[in-house]
Amino acid sequence: MIKYIVSSFKVGIIKIRENPQLAYTLFTAVIIFFAFLFTSNNFLVIAKDAQEKLINARAGSILDVFGEFAPDYLDNPEFLSYKIKEISDKNKTISNFRVILFNGSERLIVASLDEEEINTIDDDDRINFLYNLAQAQQNHPITKEIQENNERFFETVQSISDDAGNIVGAVYTKQTLSQADKQLSENMFSGVVTLIIVLLLIMFLFFRNAKIIDYMVLYRRMEEVTKIKDDFLSIATHELRTPLTVIRGYADLLKSSTNIKEDDKRVIDVIDLHSKRLSLLIDDILCVPKLEQGKMDFVFEKFDPSQEIKETIDSFEYTANEKGLKLINDIQETGTIDVDKSKFKQVLINIIGNAVKYTKEGEVKVATYIKDGSLRIRVSDTGIGMSAEDQRGLFQKFYRIKSKDTEDIIGTGLGLWITARFIKEMKGEISVESIKGVGTHFIISFPLVIEKISE
Repeated sequence: MIKYIVSSFKVGIIKIRENPQLAYTLFTAVIIFFAFLFTSNNFLVIAKDAQEKLINARAGSILDVFGEFAPDYLDNPEFLSYKIKEISDKNKTISNFRVILFNGSERLIVASLDEEEINTIDDDDRINFLYNLAQAQQNHPITKEIQENNERFFETVQSISDDAGNIVGAVYTKQTLSQADKQLSENMFSGVVTLIIVLLLIMFLFFRNAKIIDYMVLYRRMEEVTKIKDDFLSIATHELRTPLTVIRGYADLLKSSTNIKEDDKRVIDVIDLHSKRLSLLIDDILCVPKLEQGKMDFVFEKFDPSQEIKETIDSFEYTANEKGLKLINDIQETGTIDVDKSKFKQVLINIIGNAVKYTKEGEVKVATYIKDGSLRIRVSDTGIGMSAEDQRGLFQKFYRIKSKDTEDIIGTGLGLWITARFIKEMKGEISVESIKGVGTHFIISFPLVIEKISE
């Protein structure tokens, strides 16, 4: 346990050294804690002093009032005892209340809250000391704090004077401070509980701040890694594009040659096809950081997309024929849309290309129609289809359907993610309908541009 504490302490010191802001937070927490402790202690001291002064003032007031009429009733102890009891009933802190008549050196109790004390001599040296002080300070209450059985009391004595101004006796009260002490204890307990809560809150904030700093450090590292990754992708794709451009250039040169045999031309067509695929793959990889960082530029223009759709369908004619697939062009009215033409073309390439790629036999059909003020492009196939679970992850980055039907199909899982992002940025929508083993329908829609009719 001790080793763990020491180890944790060392780790904490190292972390504070590495992150000076933690030291500021800890210093602030300590200042707040001790400031709260100091303030709470002062408050309790002030409250205790105020309560004691209040009790003392109350006792003095009682004795002042009682001392005014007591001399007139010294010969009527029953009335004085009645008044003593009446006052005590209204002041629950009074535990003893008596009227003393000075008879030489004797202190005769003529009235008392305790009836057994009446007509007895008060020979308590401690109280006699207070009587002597009261005689020396006429009409001025004398108070002393005592402690009995772990309980605090205030003893107060005030002299009684006759009409001639001669001191003839005294009034004595004994008031308990138990209620005040109880209230102070409760306040102290509440203060301690609050202090503990504040301390725990400060510690929570401190550790929370430490965690945030860890996240900041991790975020900086992730930013560095992301930058390194983006730089690597930029350099790598640039270096890949150069030889690809050369390969495609030589492929085009060979295809235009009259000395090439038909069998050799088919080989050249395969080279050209796969170089184009690799070029598209590089474009996909470059799109990812740009889309994630919001740096992809979109140049919107209004146009009729029928020609772009037809050209894209035609570009997959060779691949479809190679697989024995029927590629159906069912372009109806298209209207005018406002999108980025090159991004729109890439969306079509990805969707139609996937349909051809994942269809082993049957047909791929591309149809257009207008519905609810939008151009709808439906790409249908009779391919392997998808389950409901596969459809939920379809537009996630790097997601690919893994099955025996797809193990030989090459792909990165980026195409549909990029497609969905492009469509969203161009204010369009994409949805999918699919049944596993039957086929898939992708529906893309873009709002039509409403042409203003000139008057």
